[in-house]
Amino acid sequence: MKQISLILVLVSILVPGSYPSNANADIRHLQISPVGRNYASMSMGERIFYVTGVVHGMTLARPMEEGDDMVPWLHGCIAKKQPYQLDVIVAGYISNHPELYDASLDVVTFLAFKKSCRKKR
Repeated sequence: MKQISLILVLVSILVPGSYPSNANADIRHLQISPVGRNYASMSMGERIFYVTGVVHGMTLARPMEEGDDMVPWLHGCIAKKQPYQLDVIVAGYISNHPELYDASLDVVTFLAFKKSCRKKR
């Protein structure tokens, strides 16, 4: 559990929009860990950069689930997807689950891919 927490903290710190790039940055950029509702307010480039980084980071995480596997279902699912397709999965999941608007975006991203990828197995 410590490994998962550490990975999620590192990802949330390194994502675009997590820190201000200048003194006049708008308030959403001051938030350390973005939440579900922040995803819609990101530019298309920010969303694609975010979701691609988080998802590929999850494929390297050990272990994200029980056992020693490196989340094989996720790696197989995203292998042939274009970055914009990754964005569509997360955006659709967030719009269908308004109860997660205030949940940490990295957790919402994982849940979106867990649902999308596992139903195709």
